[in-house]
Amino acid sequence: MSFLGLTSDEMREIDAAIGSNLPGAMLKIMASMKRAYDGTAIDEIRPGIAYTTLDAALMFVATALGNDIMAVVYGESPPEDAPTEEHLRVLADRLFHLEPLFLHPAKSGEKSSIRALREELLALAAGDAPRLTKPKRAKKGRPINAYRLAFYQMKALAWDVFLQSHGNTAQASQIEIAHAFGEQWTTIARWKTQVIRELGEETYLSCVEGAKNDLSPALGMIRTTDQALYNLKADGEAYRSELRRRVEVA
Repeated sequence: MSFLGLTSDEMREIDAAIGSNLPGAMLKIMASMKRAYDGTAIDEIRPGIAYTTLDAALMFVATALGNDIMAVVYGESPPEDAPTEEHLRVLADRLFHLEPLFLHPAKSGEKSSIRALREELLALAAGDAPRLTKPKRAKKGRPINAYRLAFYQMKALAWDVFLQSHGNTAQASQIEIAHAFGEQWTTIARWKTQVIRELGEETYLSCVEGAKNDLSPALGMIRTTDQALYNLKADGEAYRSELRRRVEVA
């Protein structure tokens, strides 16, 4: 498996470091992706490279600090059936630790900042009416989870591009995806139109076309075949769960 901007020698060094020096391996990926970003003049792929660079940087920090520290910072998750306000407070606590990451680009009082979202979650947990997270009025006949369905449908299409770009045949890739998502491939292949309608063409191109170069924000950074198959299965289960929740607005 290769990443845009990494030479074969760099990949061999990284593969040798995996297991014995994972932080060093992630640092090499981060440095190589930063060089790729600085040396790329194609605006369409620069965001994907930037996302992957940040992913590698965060994985470097996480592996360098170790699982114990990361687990303490992440905190305990409430039970699935816990009151919603408990989940909201835990999410707000976790966002607090991400806020410094975007301290420089974020503007004071910005409604779309991590701080604004964190404050919104705490307000919701306390019983306030939603402001930032107030949903727009749903269209008649639109499933109440149409966006979530489209998101996982987009991931299915991105998985096809990703798996084929790593040496799998179209038939083998599509069999795996159809099995994971519980749909016929002929059905999955027609999802592009509704994905673009719900998520927009820019999001589709970034996530699906970006999978050719391991730069899909929807799939994230994948290092091993086992990880890819595990994530594919999880995405399929999430899609089927959303499908069971599908209710159209009257």
